[in-house]
Amino acid sequence: MNLILIKPETVATVRTGLPLALQTTWAHIDTLHERIRNALAEDDFSTLGELASEHKQRVIELAEALDASHADAQSQVVVLRQLRTRNDELQQLAERSLAAAMHASSHARQRHASINAYQSQQQRP
Repeated sequence: MNLILIKPETVATVRTGLPLALQTTWAHIDTLHERIRNALAEDDFSTLGELASEHKQRVIELAEALDASHADAQSQVVVLRQLRTRNDELQQLAERSLAAAMHASSHARQRHASINAYQSQQQRP
């Protein structure tokens, strides 16, 4: 994972200097990041597929709008690095969430097997 840190004031300056369409798309992506983060925190895996699909579409829109805006190279780098950083953070969170879910599932299977073994032992004469 390559977290690329950019000063918040740099991001804010670049963001406010972008065309409105880019700012709006970026805001939609921020909202999606929060929704994905919440879905992961709540183990709401049924929602993640839909959110991931929408996120992919918004990122494509952002890239196209960024290209069409002819923003200066520094602004483009800041936007793309910020997006990469947020995506890396979500990836790390998703990996932790998946590991926790797998651990919980394994623990539940072990507990179920122990209960079955105990019940089998109790049913013997």
